[in-house]
Amino acid sequence: MRKIDLAVSGAVHVFKPFSGGNTVFHRRADVNSDAVWELVLHGHPIAIFNQASRTPTIPEYVSLAGYQTPTTCRRLNALDGVDLRIKGGVTYLNGQEIEADGWWSPKIQGSM
Repeated sequence: MRKIDLAVSGAVHVFKPFSGGNTVFHRRADVNSDAVWELVLHGHPIAIFNQASRTPTIPEYVSLAGYQTPTTCRRLNALDGVDLRIKGGVTYLNGQEIEADGWWSPKIQGSM
């Protein structure tokens, strides 16, 4: 795991804003709750968190934002409850095949 992936994981565990390189972790400003946070890569949200949930460090939803890149996979794999793999051009989240351009819940294995 790279330094930035470790830093992102650490920021998520304590819900502390983080900005480094091409990655940002912060509260969502467009919702009426301080509990909603997002992880952004290259300006694209790739994970949504609910700090008030029973499992706050596991994202509610994750997305590749249409980009099946090693960087996107590394950032998401640094998160609790996420095991993202790409094999033969097919993307798997926690063992289940998913589309590269949707939002997916690692908690319930469903799309948004």
